[in-house]
Amino acid sequence: MFGWKIAHIKSSSKIEGNKNIYTISGQMFFGTTNYFLTVFDYEHDPDQIEIDFTHSHIWDHSRVTAIGKVIEKYESHHKKVILVGLNEEIHRMIDRIGLQSVSSYE
Repeated sequence: MFGWKIAHIKSSSKIEGNKNIYTISGQMFFGTTNYFLTVFDYEHDPDQIEIDFTHSHIWDHSRVTAIGKVIEKYESHHKKVILVGLNEEIHRMIDRIGLQSVSSYE
């Protein structure tokens, strides 16, 4: 029941030049995967995508994997993803699974 109650994330996006900035807020864990993967417009977004996690918290490894799936989809469209607002623990997870080679983060 607790998981269902907090399984809500919000997203917004804004285009700035040739970059779409997505802001993700809320608690990200296995229960939010499906929604998270549908937030993005992989085909129609500009060449650079920024995903800002400043207002969210990533709870588990499955979210890092979901982030990797988003990056891979954008890469298949020859687009670059920049991740911002992640804490040090998530940076370490990303480095461990090798996402730093397909993305950058600030």
